[in-house]
Formats: sequence, structure tokens, C-alpha cells
Amino acid sequence: IRSALGSIDLEDLSILFIENVGNLICPASYYLGETGRIIVSSVTEGDDKPEKYPSIFKIGDLILLNKVDLIEQTNFSMDNFTRGMKRINSQAVTLAVSATDGTGFEELRDWAIGKLH
Repeated sequence: IRSALGSIDLEDLSILFIENVGNLICPASYYLGETGRIIVSSVTEGDDKPEKYPSIFKIGDLILLNKVDLIEQTNFSMDNFTRGMKRINSQAVTLAVSATDGTGFEELRDWAIGKLH
């Protein structure tokens, strides 16, 4: 990240997203100077993820529950996911999103803009 920042004109940026590529077991303890941390979990992965991978969910400020347009095709329980999140990180905001139908993207934008102020 340090070497990449040298090639980015930060003067023209309001928001910079840094993606921790991988999965829910990637290291989460490194502080990168971020203002907020977003954790993405998909309904297709199951509703047990907060309790199965607590270290990543503990550090999230915003939990994006992705692919909510597919809930009807899965056995995903929003109640179970929410209960797990309350036990692991009751301060995190959980937002349901879908890139397919646009659900939640206005709220995501508002959350990100709110982090700027």
C-alpha cells in the first residue's frame, strides 16, 4: 500500500478503498490508517459467518450482507446472522445490498460520505 500511494494523486480523492483480497480468514489486525472498515459477507456463504470467523467481524464498522436478492434461493436466516453479529460486534452497522437490483447502495454511499465528516 505504501508503494502504491506514491503513484496516486491523493489531492483529487475524497475516498480511497483498500481491499483485503481473499476471504473471511484474512488477517484483520493491521491498522492501515483507515477511517472505517467494511466487511462483506454474502448470503450464499451462510448465516453462520459472524460466529465462524469472529476476528474479521469484530473489527468491522459496516457489515455488507451481499447478494440479498438470492435469499429466497438459500436457507439463509437473517435472524441467525443478526444474532451472531450482536454477539460478535453489536456496534457494527449491517446493511443488506445487491449489485443485481441495487438494494442498499444509496445507504452504502451515505455511510461512506458520513465517514468523511
